[in-house]
Amino acid sequence: MPAELISIKLYLLRNPDTAWIALSIILFLAELLFRGLGVIFASLGALTVGVLMYLKMISLPTMEMQLSYFLGFTAGWTILLWNKVGFRSADSSLKRLVGSKGTVCFGGLKKGRKGKVKISGKRYKAKLSPSVSVPKVKGGTQIWVHSFDGKILLVGPTPSSVTIRD
Repeated sequence: MPAELISIKLYLLRNPDTAWIALSIILFLAELLFRGLGVIFASLGALTVGVLMYLKMISLPTMEMQLSYFLGFTAGWTILLWNKVGFRSADSSLKRLVGSKGTVCFGGLKKGRKGKVKISGKRYKAKLSPSVSVPKVKGGTQIWVHSFDGKILLVGPTPSSVTIRD
């Protein structure tokens, strides 16, 4: 192992507050690179432990104590922020789109294949609804959301029997 890595390792072992803050940064970057992992809460938990240790507000001499505080703060941040950061079920976030009007993105939609639609400036995965008789819809065509299947909108070129929203 190179001498530089050994000295970094020794520094982090002697300064656990810095190690927790470094872990927080690594977890935050992982969340940015791989959206939706949910490690943002662990990042905030590690940051909280690191900052409180750095400010000498808590003294955690053993790794077991540090880990228990980390898990507690992670759980606290998760409870506090879960709904605010957009971790909702597909039902709650897509249900509000049923009846909405949108546009088919470039490439169009073909029966049985996934494509993209744009609704209120946001892109969503979509397929033609089984109730639709047309085999394909060209890009740029206006569509309506009929329903959804998991995280995929089921759309058609004409409104279904749902309440229409503009």
